[in-house]
Amino acid sequence: MAASDLKMRLVVNASLKMSPGKIAAQVGHAVSDITEQMCKADPKMWRRYKSAGHAKVVLRASRQELELLAQLHGAFTVRDEGRTEVDPGSLTVVGFAPNSGVDLRSLSLL
Repeated sequence: MAASDLKMRLVVNASLKMSPGKIAAQVGHAVSDITEQMCKADPKMWRRYKSAGHAKVVLRASRQELELLAQLHGAFTVRDEGRTEVDPGSLTVVGFAPNSGVDLRSLSLL
């Protein structure tokens, strides 16, 4: 895998009308979870990813698409607690580590 391919992929639920701040917070939760798991499971990959600039791509998808992505191996899901803008348990973000091998090119950039 080339360094330019080392990108964390984060997919936001476009069906929810979240504010930019809410989206940032939810993406932050996913990044934190993915980072923690990478550091534990594959420290060598984490160092490689970090030294390559730790790129992230944020995409958007419908709720239905997100539910399908959440079922893929290696998916990290964020479900909101419902304290502010969305209902409790709402699937807000699905994320993938850089080495997940998941192809998301058909989704829209945020």
